[in-house]
Amino acid sequence: VKVSLRYRPDVIIVGEVRGEEAYVLFQAMASVSWDTPIMVRDSSGRVELVNIGEFVDRIYGNSWEERVAKPVTGYWVLSHEGYRPVWKPVKYVLRHRASEIYRVDLEGGGTLRATGSHSVFVLDHETLEVREKKVSELRPGDLLVTFQGPPASSRHGRPLVAAAAYSSRGAAAETATLVSVGEVVFGGSEPRVGGEGLEASWTWTPSPLEEGQGSESCTSYAAPNREAATEILWLARINGMSASLSSGDGVVRVRVCAGGDDVRVPAKALARLAVMAGVDPESVLPAGLDGKKLLRAREALGVMEAVRAAGRLDGEALELYERLEAYVKGQLRPLEVKSVRVERYEGFVYDISVPGTESFFGGEVPVLLHNTGHGGLTTIHAEDVESMVKRLTSPPMNIPPSYIPLLKFALVIKRVKILNPDGTYRIMRIITDLWEILDYGVYREVARWNPYTKVHEHEFERSSLLKEVGKLAGASMEEVMVDLERRRTVIEWMRLKGIRNYDRVAEVIFKYYMEPDAVYARAAKELGEVPRIP
Repeated sequence: VKVSLRYRPDVIIVGEVRGEEAYVLFQAMASVSWDTPIMVRDSSGRVELVNIGEFVDRIYGNSWEERVAKPVTGYWVLSHEGYRPVWKPVKYVLRHRASEIYRVDLEGGGTLRATGSHSVFVLDHETLEVREKKVSELRPGDLLVTFQGPPASSRHGRPLVAAAAYSSRGAAAETATLVSVGEVVFGGSEPRVGGEGLEASWTWTPSPLEEGQGSESCTSYAAPNREAATEILWLARINGMSASLSSGDGVVRVRVCAGGDDVRVPAKALARLAVMAGVDPESVLPAGLDGKKLLRAREALGVMEAVRAAGRLDGEALELYERLEAYVKGQLRPLEVKSVRVERYEGFVYDISVPGTESFFGGEVPVLLHNTGHGGLTTIHAEDVESMVKRLTSPPMNIPPSYIPLLKFALVIKRVKILNPDGTYRIMRIITDLWEILDYGVYREVARWNPYTKVHEHEFERSSLLKEVGKLAGASMEEVMVDLERRRTVIEWMRLKGIRNYDRVAEVIFKYYMEPDAVYARAAKELGEVPRIP
């Protein structure tokens, strides 16, 4: 189970649960603290940097409910694809109470607080792969992932141009002396950032405390509070600058560096590339690398070119070279873990589901966090849904009853004896009952096997789950029912055509998702039915 999670699966299938492994079905119970900042955009284009707890609590709308997934539409969150930040739609939100939380102190002054079972994304020192790791397993020196640059457009939402969305050259420029940080301008008695974008919730007149030297133009500002400093940091990073937090003597400072190159490449990845290409790492890596684990982009590119010139790039070596190149050109950046410790915590912790990437940025210094997006499927020995829930909530599984609503449905498969037309019998395994799980102790049977007529009888028009699917897809219940009938036709066609090998079945299903009308039309024609193409 632990290994499978590292591959960021869409669905986890467990052959059978009998003990503690049942918890794999409830991976959604991994969450971050109320005060974790996330960047959210609504359907109007308004962008807000908001604490995750405040955002989720708005959707729950009450002070007591927990562990029930709440569907969300019309909101996007800052996520990632490859080595770039992108906007991705939020599917649902979750919260539950916790009594313990891990505090992770980060390079750059940021702090992340999350439950130990929550996953974050780390940058592998040797392969540069972005993979999951549980917060409880983090150690000093691990490289978490932040970003530096504007979010790219995504097929899941409208493109957002950072210079337009986050620039404040307008009314504020006429009211006060401004301090410009790239495309973000702060200043005046009522600084506004972004027009329809993010509006600052604080008022202040920034005063530079120090100026940097060399190629980087760095300035530190004293912010009125940590929340204001966090907003500045996020906005600076969105506009392509590095930024960090510090505090002392009761003053919170944010340091912003414009024009600097914050790309840092793990030396282990470069050494691995050299070995794979048949080159001695010491001949291409900088001399006196003792303790220097990360190289600047210019140094890294120099090593890569030296390896290309002296070695042979093919197979896995070429794959790593291309990954290094994509990383250097991308916008994700490493963020080193400084310390990890456990703290007492009383209250809700929160999570959001982002389909596809299963990730979102959150924290004072934004960190790429894993989310609740795994689906689960398993078998369990039980006579009916009530017996199944009783087994799940009893030793040795011990799933809390409040987790049960996270399950969507349960079906029973039984071994039955079927009478053949010639008077003989055959043994078959048949789905005899299908329940939707609405809450702990509240189940709705929507389909059943009639042993007398030998057919399945259903009441799908009563299905809460199908209504939810239709809502997410923007389809009416009538359209959902038509699509179910079309799918039934395709499956019946596969049965009559003898398409039973899993490769061929998967091929037909994949084609249906890519070209549903064409696949259905063929199946309906060969079955002699009238095509139903809405």
